[in-house]
Amino acid sequence: MGSGMKGRIVYYVASRGYLLTPAAEKYLEGMDDFILEDRLEEFVERMPGVETIVDVEDIKKAIPPVENPSRATRLSKDSGERQPEELPPSPIIKGDVTGNSLCSGDISDFAKYIQDRYERLASILRKSGAGGSISISSAKRRTSKVTIIGMVRETKTTKNGHTIVDVEDTTGHIPVLIRKDSDMIGDNFLLDEVIAFNGATSRTGDMFYADSLIRPEARKRAPLTEVESRYEVAIISDIHVGSNTFLPD
Repeated sequence: MGSGMKGRIVYYVASRGYLLTPAAEKYLEGMDDFILEDRLEEFVERMPGVETIVDVEDIKKAIPPVENPSRATRLSKDSGERQPEELPPSPIIKGDVTGNSLCSGDISDFAKYIQDRYERLASILRKSGAGGSISISSAKRRTSKVTIIGMVRETKTTKNGHTIVDVEDTTGHIPVLIRKDSDMIGDNFLLDEVIAFNGATSRTGDMFYADSLIRPEARKRAPLTEVESRYEVAIISDIHVGSNTFLPD
């Protein structure tokens, strides 16, 4: 039985005040999906009214085992007769990633992902106002006005009301000071966000004083041509269809 069907059975039974024992769940795994689909309500209605724990024997009483589980019967709403219905053919696997994955999921793969993410966003920033940026290690050795691009690794507020955003690139990291009277003081900074800062480094090279910032923005495109249409689009969140965490209600 598929995990989605099993999850639905567990949820359906639990919503009516019953709990399946591990042995009962395992027994359900061997049952035909179509039998459970057709007789789910009947299954619950036949459950004992006193006990709240459902075991294998309770399931056998509610849904007697069938001789041929490869075929399912459904009650026809029109004729009232049970008509056999063939199960759908087995799915065709068109591709298998086994042995062909480009990563193994260890710490080096996560590091590559973060570096790739930084480079892609930094490339967008260089095309949208931060074209003359230099590395953080180079900025530490200069006190003139420069632009740096870094990934946020920590943010904090000083007791005087200033904001410090610690950013890093592939060459190092530096705390960026945003003064409390700056227009940027109300901005939110997310961890792992990639931002470009314009400003200057302190004489000691241990602090970057920000004058302004640039965030990666999507390129502006030509406006879409409006057309008359009777169609509408509804965008919903991930409701986990097919997962054992899917809750129909």
